[in-house]
Amino acid sequence: KEMDIFSVLHEIGHHMNRDSYDTDLYNRLYNEVDDDDYLAYRQIPDEYIADKWAIEFMKKHKEELMNL
Repeated sequence: KEMDIFSVLHEIGHHMNRDSYDTDLYNRLYNEVDDDDYLAYRQIPDEYIADKWAIEFMKKHKEELMNL
């Protein structure tokens, strides 16, 4: 359940931070990551920012989210 919530919030995090993204940088870094290197993928700045946004949202709204 938590991972489903996190996944949705991660995507919302992309939307909330869309003005800070650099598409060219994202594409270059994405193309440098091996398909099996999940950690390197998560460290691409856009992915990291979306993760951080989702985590902070979950911390702030823990009680409400656990009642879903």
